[in-house]
Amino acid sequence: MGGANRWRSLLVRFPESDLLPMFIGYLNNNSPAYLRLLHFECASWSFNQTDDTDQLILADDLEDIVRINPSHFLLGSSFPRLRVLELASFSGSFIFPPQWASLLTTLRVLSITPSSPYSTGLTGLLRSNPQLESLSLQSGDFYRPNIQDHSTIQPVLLSALRSLYISAVDNATWVIHVLSTIKAPNLTQLTIQSFNRCVFGGNAREELVSYLAYGSNTSIGSGNWDSTYAPAYPSLKSFNTFHFPCRKKEFTDLMKSMPQITHLIARRKQAEWLSEAPWMVPTLELLEVPHICIDGAMKILRLRAEASTPIQSIKFQGGSIRLPTSCVKNFDSVGNCGKTMSQYEYHSHAITTEVTGDLKSVQQRLEDFSKEYEDRSEYDLEDNRRDEFFDGD
Repeated sequence: MGGANRWRSLLVRFPESDLLPMFIGYLNNNSPAYLRLLHFECASWSFNQTDDTDQLILADDLEDIVRINPSHFLLGSSFPRLRVLELASFSGSFIFPPQWASLLTTLRVLSITPSSPYSTGLTGLLRSNPQLESLSLQSGDFYRPNIQDHSTIQPVLLSALRSLYISAVDNATWVIHVLSTIKAPNLTQLTIQSFNRCVFGGNAREELVSYLAYGSNTSIGSGNWDSTYAPAYPSLKSFNTFHFPCRKKEFTDLMKSMPQITHLIARRKQAEWLSEAPWMVPTLELLEVPHICIDGAMKILRLRAEASTPIQSIKFQGGSIRLPTSCVKNFDSVGNCGKTMSQYEYHSHAITTEVTGDLKSVQQRLEDFSKEYEDRSEYDLEDNRRDEFFDGD
């Protein structure tokens, strides 16, 4: 595969962790000085109590760090040109020894699955990369809230951060702690995802919504809310709530606090809630609702037009409805609702700018897609029942 000094990108996948020592020995003795992208993942970690190399970047407790030989770290050598680092594990959590902070100082993109948000090593790594532009963290099934007192970790200012993706299996508190640790005043794109919508949140979910909307994790209903609080991310333009389960009032509070966003990815019910108050998010340009029906999409467009807050495009599975470029240029001059609606064009699923389908073809694509996945379901927080994943959203 050539000398390490020739590498520009490196993808490493290990089915078992017992294959790591040889690779790490080679990597640390042959520093890939020109490496710009590193993707590392391991499917299964085996812990041998007599071999510290089995805990190279994993540990049952943060105290295990002191027992690990520094030469056994995965990233034990310098990577002076590394821009993208992606770490994935499927049976354990990553730990972040302090050495990483001095070895990795040029990152633009960082992705860790799962992560250990209570580790001072992680915050040290982030603090050493103030130029970071994209960050993705996932809690995995290995989240343990008592590993370290979160109050001892100082927030990290990431002024260059534009994109933040946070994924939690079932713990909204974890998300709150991550967001409160990472200060990103110029963030423009945010995704919050929960894989287990049945148990995500409760009071912690309310605190999470309050933090996003008002910059405080004090629940509005508690009576301690201060109206002087400002949204956590005032520069946000794109927000993905599709896998962010919240009740109607919580979603409405979020939307009211983010009037500046131009792009929203939402569940069908969330889109319906938004259409009930079409004057919210007046700058919205693109709405993505994968599982909405064509009639529902048309209703949203009509209500937005009637409220004088028309949107440029609504995307769904199978196609989209959008204004042509010529109309977008004169968007502010669009007159009455009837004129606005008559100018929308129907597009079947394609990336071209031409009109590739009519209403009937778009409708058929939606029906076919719904039939294919009709057995999938999700938990609905609003009426506490299980519905069809697409149709009962």
